[in-house]
Amino acid sequence: MDTEAVSDKTPLPIPAAPESGSLAEVVAAPHEEPECEQDQPKNRMIGAIVVSTLALLVGVVIGVNEIFRSVFNHEISAKQLEPQGTELRELRAEEQAKLSRYQWVNRKDGVVRIPVDRARELTLAAYRARAAAPVEAPRAPMGTR
Repeated sequence: MDTEAVSDKTPLPIPAAPESGSLAEVVAAPHEEPECEQDQPKNRMIGAIVVSTLALLVGVVIGVNEIFRSVFNHEISAKQLEPQGTELRELRAEEQAKLSRYQWVNRKDGVVRIPVDRARELTLAAYRARAAAPVEAPRAPMGTR
């Protein structure tokens, strides 16, 4: 067995009672208090942590916002500046032709396609004619007074 291990376990000496004086003198005698943990918070450290956390949060929000704007603007400009394909040009030309000329839709039933401008004129004329016509008062149903 090690002698060092045995020597570490020796009991601490008990301080001897003072030879002179009464028990009251021993209790009232000034003595050193052992150092203990302070109960006061470290305000500067807490403040620094709060300020740095808020600064980091603001930085992250600004960074994410800038990334979003960059990607958004890139997508918009790519779609607007992208040249139109031949299929899209053909489709738009066909739609414009349908909207700007007379054409039979169903000759058997007498259904005709007319230009949008002419359809707008006819619709407005029909609404004006209906608004100009006198309105009859509604009649009360029979059997009621």
